[in-house]
Amino acid sequence: MKIRALFLTLLLSLCLTACMKDEATKKAESDIAAMGEITLESGDSIKAVEDYYNSLTDKQKSKVENAQVLTEARNRFNALQEEEKKRIEDLVSEGVKLIRTNDVTNHEKALACFEEADKAGNLDGSFMAGYTLDWVLKEKAGQDYEKARGYYEKSPDNPYAKICLAFLYENGQGVEADEEKAKEYMKAAYDELMPDKLTEAESKIYNAEALMLNGWLFCSDILGEESVDYAKAKEWYEKAAELGNVTAIENIGLMYEDGKGVEQDYAKAMEWYMKASDAGSAESMRRIAMMYCDGLGVEQNYYITLEWFEKSAVAGNAESMYTLGMAYYNGTVVSVDTVKAMEWFEKAAEQGHPGAARSIGYGYLKGIGVEKNSTKAVEWYEKAVDLGLAEAAGDLCLAYLEGQGVEKNFEKAKEWYEKAVELGGENARAYLSAYF
Repeated sequence: MKIRALFLTLLLSLCLTACMKDEATKKAESDIAAMGEITLESGDSIKAVEDYYNSLTDKQKSKVENAQVLTEARNRFNALQEEEKKRIEDLVSEGVKLIRTNDVTNHEKALACFEEADKAGNLDGSFMAGYTLDWVLKEKAGQDYEKARGYYEKSPDNPYAKICLAFLYENGQGVEADEEKAKEYMKAAYDELMPDKLTEAESKIYNAEALMLNGWLFCSDILGEESVDYAKAKEWYEKAAELGNVTAIENIGLMYEDGKGVEQDYAKAMEWYMKASDAGSAESMRRIAMMYCDGLGVEQNYYITLEWFEKSAVAGNAESMYTLGMAYYNGTVVSVDTVKAMEWFEKAAEQGHPGAARSIGYGYLKGIGVEKNSTKAVEWYEKAVDLGLAEAAGDLCLAYLEGQGVEKNFEKAKEWYEKAVELGGENARAYLSAYF
């Protein structure tokens, strides 16, 4: 009897032990229960619980009563990720539509779409944020080449980002000019796209922009004249133009004006410039003004010339702002109005026009359109030098030689003379060399 009772006790103990949950099993159940509501931020916590659950033995897993909740959590998280991915892709698509409208407000909204996509890790969004800052807002407030470069660099495998980086380095926009770096980026893009991948541009979410950049690839001489093929460039520009890319439309006009890849035809150039103008291109408006000024493809008319310069200036073109300033300063077509001249110079200078900055300096020096102020004249000349204008460095040399707005200082004058020469100021060299 005693043996039988002992056997039954042992059997009961084994059964109870088999039914009992160990600490590892309890912890798994507790961790699963603690996950709570699943959001896009739940990825790390779900993985931690999954890793712990997977570390259990099969026997321990079988005792975790709420294991299906972990599976449901993973499925819900994956679904949320897919929903977010789709939302971000739709955001990029919406941004692309917005930049193809003739509306600066829409362009700013597009940038916001692309920047949100970039933050979510979408590389198409990164590229298009850069493109918007570089190409779309190039004539409007909000242009930022340096920021554009940062976005392009986030897409190291995108050949179109490399083309854009090549141009930034070639022109020293948002970065110090570097011919070798420009060649490096353009060569990488060329090797990736040629000869079979150019057509892939048509399937991109940013197809019009990619097609336009295909055209730039054949127009650019960064890799030497042998890489230039204007006829092919025009083919790609036309494809991009059909999709509404303003830069491509404008570039076709340029090709007809210059006779590159086509027979020179000023009338056709004007047609394309008009199309780009209708789409909001301030640069095309400026070119229309020049066509009327020179009588190319149209009857020469200085009054219409001025109208188009004003349209271009209002649309944000700094060169047109400067031209209007000079018109009011000299009384070309309009009556002399030095106050208006200075107003246009200031608007152009705000957009980085070096000649306008120098003109403001001269205005302050002589009291033209503003109250005379030699100190402010020097400040504006310095801004013009910062923008790369050699003549302004010559002006500063004279200021220090004659004590205009600053104390006379021969050594400082010599430094500014040397700066003028460094910047290629042949006039400054000829006029001021006698002092040194």
